[in-house]
Amino acid sequence: MKVVWLGCRVPILCIAALGLAMTSCASPRSVKKAPELTPALTSTLSPGQLDATQGAIVQATRRVQATLNMRATMDSQAATSTAAAQANQQATETAITQATAQAMAASQASWPPIQVDSFVDNSLGWPVGRHEDEALAITTMLSGGKYLWTVVDARHSNSYWNLVPANGKTFSDFYAKVKVEFIRGEQDEHYAYGLVFRHNNDDYGFFGLRNDGRFQILAVFETSIYQNIVLRSSAIHSGLANQIAVRAIGSDFVFEINDQPVWRLSEDFPPGEIGLGVEVMVKGAEAQAAFTDFEVHAPK
Repeated sequence: MKVVWLGCRVPILCIAALGLAMTSCASPRSVKKAPELTPALTSTLSPGQLDATQGAIVQATRRVQATLNMRATMDSQAATSTAAAQANQQATETAITQATAQAMAASQASWPPIQVDSFVDNSLGWPVGRHEDEALAITTMLSGGKYLWTVVDARHSNSYWNLVPANGKTFSDFYAKVKVEFIRGEQDEHYAYGLVFRHNNDDYGFFGLRNDGRFQILAVFETSIYQNIVLRSSAIHSGLANQIAVRAIGSDFVFEINDQPVWRLSEDFPPGEIGLGVEVMVKGAEAQAAFTDFEVHAPK
């Protein structure tokens, strides 16, 4: 007889008995009732054998429980070990970043300011007015010692705009800093405003802040993003102007927020200009930020 399992397992003998019952029900003949058999209640095992059997069951149950407990302990230890390894790795990375920042700061301490702009008289020649393409439209203006950037129409996600001063220079090694303050915006956590560095045609690096306690670092080559780092940082002061800075020597970069190193990066950017930029992650409503106290230090 072929048996097909339909969701639950039914013993074959039960299926055969069911078939016999159905046959009996279909027949008009009377069936003599078989005498009922009372099963014997006495065990075929002696008392000693019963005790031994019960003891074996108890021991087997304990062994199974011990195995389950051991596995649970091992899983817990593995999770703890993984968390500890991640914490150690993060602590190591933080220590390396701080050591790199200290070494760079020591090397750059004597570098004079090459570009300084308080955004009062626009001495560096920053672009002002409306700037737009098929993806994004922004307006920029100088007002009260602030360089105001307003995203007025973000038509596409993953769009950007970079501006460099007309009187700017090309830099290889540098220390650049600026303050960023968010003014308004319904979805300004999707906008990052910050420094653009080693800007050379379609290649550039970007370090900016979002208005949700996160910073963003981009490495862009030929308009394609090769690195995109987005992390939270306790160094960011919510609701206030935050100073961001980039230190660069060769292919090594350190990123700071309010003088606290938060990340390091190695990337082969060619020499390029230093400016300001905005990255828009999603299309949306208007958002505005202000830049103040722009400086670039470099070796003579």
